[in-house]
Amino acid sequence: MLIAVPYESGADTDFAQVVHDMLSARPDSLFFISGALDVARLAQQARKQAPQLPIGASEWAATEQLVELGGDVLEGLLIVQNYDHEDNSPRFREFSEAYFKRFQRSPGYSSVSAYDAATVVLDALRKRQGGETLKDALLKNSPYQGLQQEIAFDANGDTPRKVFFTEIRGGRYVKIP
Repeated sequence: MLIAVPYESGADTDFAQVVHDMLSARPDSLFFISGALDVARLAQQARKQAPQLPIGASEWAATEQLVELGGDVLEGLLIVQNYDHEDNSPRFREFSEAYFKRFQRSPGYSSVSAYDAATVVLDALRKRQGGETLKDALLKNSPYQGLQQEIAFDANGDTPRKVFFTEIRGGRYVKIP
C-alpha cells in the first residue's frame, strides 16, 4: 500500500510521529522526499522504529551534507541521481581539483548542478540574438556540455539525463551496477 505522509519541516517537527504515520500502512520500504537535514532526521527515526526496512530518498537530499548529518543511520539508503560521484573523466577531475583547492572539500551534487546551470545560462546568453528571450536562446543553442554529461532541453524544457542508482555505504555514495 502506498501512502503519502505530509509534514511541515521545522525546529519542532516530530519526526518520530511522521515515521510512525508512514509505518501505519505496513510498507515494504520508506521513501523520503525532503532535503538533507530532514532525510537525516527521518532516517534516524526509521532506524529506531523499523531497523530492517529499506529506505530511499529523492535526489534533492543527495548532498554531501546528508552523509555528514546522518552518519551511520544512512547506511543502505538508496538514491537515484544524475550525478556520478565516481566520475574519473579529465573534465570532471579538473573541476574537482579546482573546487577542492578553493573550498577545501570535494564537490557534491549541488555544486555540480549549480556549475552546469551557470554554464548553460551563460552560454545561452552569450549566443543570444538581439531581442531573443533567454528561453528561446536556451532551446535554440541546445545541447550544452555539462561537467559529466550533455545537457539538452526537450520541447517542455526538461533535460533528459542519465541517472545513477546509488547507495550510501561506508559514509559515501556508491554506484549500484
